[in-house]
Amino acid sequence: MDGFVSTRPSVMTIGQSKEDVFREFPEDIRPAATLDFAGIPAAADEWFAAYVSNENTMSPPMVIPIVRGETSMFVPADMTVVPLRVRAGHITAAGDPLRLRRQERKRISFPSEGETLVAWVTFKSAGRRAGTIGTNCPRHKCVFDENGNRRCGSFSSR
Repeated sequence: MDGFVSTRPSVMTIGQSKEDVFREFPEDIRPAATLDFAGIPAAADEWFAAYVSNENTMSPPMVIPIVRGETSMFVPADMTVVPLRVRAGHITAAGDPLRLRRQERKRISFPSEGETLVAWVTFKSAGRRAGTIGTNCPRHKCVFDENGNRRCGSFSSR
C-alpha cells in the first residue's frame, strides 16, 4: 500500500487560549512503509508503537502508537524505526531497528521475553550545541554477550 506519513510530532492543547493558535506550520511529509503487527498476541493493557529516529529532519525522535484495533501502521520509509511493545507506559519489548523502502511491508516479531534491552541516554545541557536538538556525540557501539556482560569501550559525552 502506498501512503505518506509526517515526521513532525503533533501537540494538541485542549481548552481555551487567549492566543490565536491557528497558523501555518511546515509539515515534513515522507513516503511511507508499513509495520505489520498482525498475529502477535497482545494483552488488553498492551499496545504496539514505533520509535522513529527522525534522522535528517528538523523534528526530534518520536514514538508513534498504533491506532487501537489496527494491526498495521505507516512509518517513514528510508529512516530508522524500531517496533515497540508497551504495557502500562513501559516498553516491554523492542524489535530490531529497521530501515524500510517505500511501500515495503514488514511483519514484526519480538524477541522472547527477557531478551530485550532498552536504554535511554541523557546528555547534560552543557554537552549540547545551542539551538539544536540532541548533541553532537560520536556513535558508540556496545554489545552484550549471552550472560549479559558488556563488550564495548567507554564513552564520553565531552
